[in-house]
Amino acid sequence: MPPSIGKSAWSRSLAAAMNAPSLSIDAVAASTGFVIAGTERGWSSARPGRPVQAILRHHHAGPVIVVDEVCKAASSHSTGGTRHNIQDSLLGLLEPVSAAHWKCPYYCVRFDMNAISWILTSNDFAKVPEPLLTRCAIIKCENLSHEELLSAG
Repeated sequence: MPPSIGKSAWSRSLAAAMNAPSLSIDAVAASTGFVIAGTERGWSSARPGRPVQAILRHHHAGPVIVVDEVCKAASSHSTGGTRHNIQDSLLGLLEPVSAAHWKCPYYCVRFDMNAISWILTSNDFAKVPEPLLTRCAIIKCENLSHEELLSAG
C-alpha cells in the first residue's frame, strides 16, 4: 500500500471511535519482539511487553494496538543464534487459541489476549511473512485523489 496515505492516523481514529485505549508500536524502531512479548525477569532490561502494560494500565482487556510498518521489522540474533523480531512475537498473539492462553514471560502468568484489536500497517505485503498474513484480515488502501481528500474532510 502506498506510504503516507493515513493508515496510522486512520488506525488511531478507529481506536477513538471504539472508545478503547490504544498504543502504537513502530516496528522499524523496535528491532526485537520484546516490545510485544516482554522479557523474562532476571535480565537487567526485563519488563512486560507493551500490550500487557496497556491492559494493566487502562484496566481494559481490549486495547487497540497499532503496529506500524510491520513490513520493515528487522530481526536481531542473540549470541546463541536465537532470532528475535516483532513478527515472530505477534504470531501467537494473533492466533486465537494461542492468544487465549498466552504466557507473559515477565509475570510468568497466563493472559487471555483475545480481546486485543490488532492493526498492522504495511507499505509492502510482499515483505510481510506469510504466517503473519494468514492471521490477518487484509484491507488494501489506495491513494486518494485530491478531490477525494477534499470531499472526505
